[in-house]
Amino acid sequence: MKKLKRILLINWWYYSKQLIDVDDINFLTGRTGAGKSTIIDALQIVLLGETNAKNFNKAAGKSERTLDGYLRADVDPNNKYSRKGKDFSSYIACEFFDNIEGTRFVTGIVFDCRNDGSRQERYFVYSGAIPDNCFIENGQALDIRSLRAYLTQTYGTKATLCDTHKEYRDTMLAKWNVHNEQVLRMMKKAISFQPITDIQQFITENICDIPDKPNIEIMQQNIRDYKRHEQLAKRQEDKLVSLNDIADKYKTVVNLREQKQLHSFLVLWGRQEIYKLSVADYKQQAQEYGEKEEQATSQSKAAEKLAEQTDLERTQLIEICSKSDVYQEEKRLKEQRKFCQNETDSLKKTLEQDVLEIRRESERMTRFCTAVENSDSILWSDSLRSVVGNVHKAYAVLNEVGNRLFVDHGGVFDTAYAVTGELGQKVDESYFGIRQQKEELEQGKESTQESLAKLRKNIKDYPAGLLLLKSRLQTELEEKGHSKVEIAILADVLEIASAEERWRGAIEGYLNTQKFYLLVDPVQYEQIVVAYQNDRPVYLHEVAEVKIDYAEQAGFTKRNGYPAFYITLQRAAGSNTVEILDALNKEIADLNQNELQNKGIEIVLSFDASVHIKRAIELVNGNLILGIALALGILYLFLRGWQATLLIGLTIPVSLMMQIIVTGKQIGRAHV
Repeated sequence: MKKLKRILLINWWYYSKQLIDVDDINFLTGRTGAGKSTIIDALQIVLLGETNAKNFNKAAGKSERTLDGYLRADVDPNNKYSRKGKDFSSYIACEFFDNIEGTRFVTGIVFDCRNDGSRQERYFVYSGAIPDNCFIENGQALDIRSLRAYLTQTYGTKATLCDTHKEYRDTMLAKWNVHNEQVLRMMKKAISFQPITDIQQFITENICDIPDKPNIEIMQQNIRDYKRHEQLAKRQEDKLVSLNDIADKYKTVVNLREQKQLHSFLVLWGRQEIYKLSVADYKQQAQEYGEKEEQATSQSKAAEKLAEQTDLERTQLIEICSKSDVYQEEKRLKEQRKFCQNETDSLKKTLEQDVLEIRRESERMTRFCTAVENSDSILWSDSLRSVVGNVHKAYAVLNEVGNRLFVDHGGVFDTAYAVTGELGQKVDESYFGIRQQKEELEQGKESTQESLAKLRKNIKDYPAGLLLLKSRLQTELEEKGHSKVEIAILADVLEIASAEERWRGAIEGYLNTQKFYLLVDPVQYEQIVVAYQNDRPVYLHEVAEVKIDYAEQAGFTKRNGYPAFYITLQRAAGSNTVEILDALNKEIADLNQNELQNKGIEIVLSFDASVHIKRAIELVNGNLILGIALALGILYLFLRGWQATLLIGLTIPVSLMMQIIVTGKQIGRAHV
């Protein structure tokens, strides 16, 4: 079966390049004008081998489109995809897969369109898949001449570039393994979605080669009878296969039974022969064993006599040796040797234990030295690190010597003892230093805890002079007014919502020393001393009328008739206006949707300079592209060669980039 797997569209209607994967079942869905009929009309050209436009767009119920309209996309003169007045090549290619042979082949058509409205077209067929470059080289689709060279070089005789539609249809049907053009007439109805209104006419024209109209009911009954007989034949075939299988298995069982009986007989006969041979061997062995037993009995008697004589001689020799001095001395030396051997073993065990203990101590000291050397702590002084290095080297020698530690390395112990004593002294010095630092830190900790406790009780650590000034001012005002006066520090009366508590530090840091301002009841303003005259203080109530009221309004700001605050933002030198305003718009949107939404406040950007800058950039880019295109077009008219035109045209973007790098500036200003 030949299955359509992929469709390639290049410069077809609004598709500049589109590769569509096709499965066994596919649905083309979308709104009107989405391009469903565009794909179907492209399939008609390749699958039917016709470029006639009378069947175009029939799936949509109308046929207003033309082949030139699809190629040049000039139905709408304002369409940005229009290729009218240009030289270009268009492709429609279908890739098929033969699931029996496991091969692929491609059928398609190429159009060479000229700016004067003329065109040439060629169908092509070759064995293979759609290439990865999709017939595009250097950004342009291959024309007919380039395609012919490409197919000849890549596929050789497996590729055909057809000169006529008839030749293409014959080649395509051969690839499909179809030898009747009736299939093309059927596909014409299927691809364009034309409904079949007369089923008898459809069967007569496309299925049955008979002159008269057939009886559909009889044909349907014949088909049903054929299907029923076909099922009965299938069941009979299955039964016949099962019976043949049973017969083969029965023959196999009979043969196996006969072979089993034959094997059983051969096994029994073989065992009988083996038993006969074994009995004869056993009789011969019994006779040989009897003769050997008689010989052994006689040898045993002779050996018993010899043993009795040997025991008698041994007893006599022992009595003689026990009475001699040499024997006594040998016995004493053996006892001394045994005692020395025991002492040597004991000393060896003690020595091994001492070596093991020295190694353990050496490993502990080595780990301690390594920890000190690798530590970045400021507690270890440079002198201590130097001594640690010497200790590390001394104990490293102890680890390397091993069991010969007490043989010829006596000086190693003296060195290790000396550097260990020096290390102990340095460790003691470090201990006393660390202990002193610990005491200082504990004192600082107690002071910090006291300050923290005061802060928790809302008792802040103000400067002593501030508290003294507050107390003295409060005392003097109470003496003059003969009433209690409340004086507060600005930092104590700052009211910050619990949700905004994280900003307290920033607010107090912004206020700086202003947070230490003293707040006095406005009633006490009359007692303010404004000057001294003849060593007498002049109070404010003596030279002015004091009353409590709002300050006079010097100006106002409104937006859309509502009170508002107007804030001006000035960018820093060297900053990017567009980036600043994009970030500012993002932050304003975040504030309006979160913190300010519940408070009935909204921030509105009244002037955005980035809009004009972006429009100016878009205008410059459009003019730049148009200028480059016009320049390249004029160069091509004079040079008549794309290679020279592109070579000279490359200098335009290079020079523009250098100009931007050398003289590029960023300007802009934003108002909120």
